[in-house]
Amino acid sequence: MALTNCPECKKEISSNAKSCPHCGYKPKSTGCFTYLLYIFGFLFIIYIISQFSPSTGSTVIDDTRTYDQSWRSPTDEEFKAISRLMIKNNVSGCGEYHVKEIEPNEFVIACSDGEKWTYFVAWPNIDEINLANEEMISKLKPPY
Repeated sequence: MALTNCPECKKEISSNAKSCPHCGYKPKSTGCFTYLLYIFGFLFIIYIISQFSPSTGSTVIDDTRTYDQSWRSPTDEEFKAISRLMIKNNVSGCGEYHVKEIEPNEFVIACSDGEKWTYFVAWPNIDEINLANEEMISKLKPPY
């Protein structure tokens, strides 16, 4: 049995005491249930992050739809969402663009400045847009 000081009255008490015999202070115990809640909460947060991260689970580079699907003009809603995303991320020089929707809210975008095409992968629902990598660029064909 070790002795410790009571956090309330600062007198010596047993480390095994349920309460201080001098002032009656009862320390809050952290039980097994509390630790399980912390672990569950931590795992839940990791799960949520993994569900909304475009880098996890995105197979746009390997998905055959990325290359086989025809380019199309975006719908009005897609146009608004993608335009907002481009403005927010300082994507400029895109006079016109065409899209391929690979998964819901996952787009491959062909953007033209009138001379050359630039390709992006965008997730408007999480405000993320990235320049396509070299592998994608080498496989994509311009809309026209």
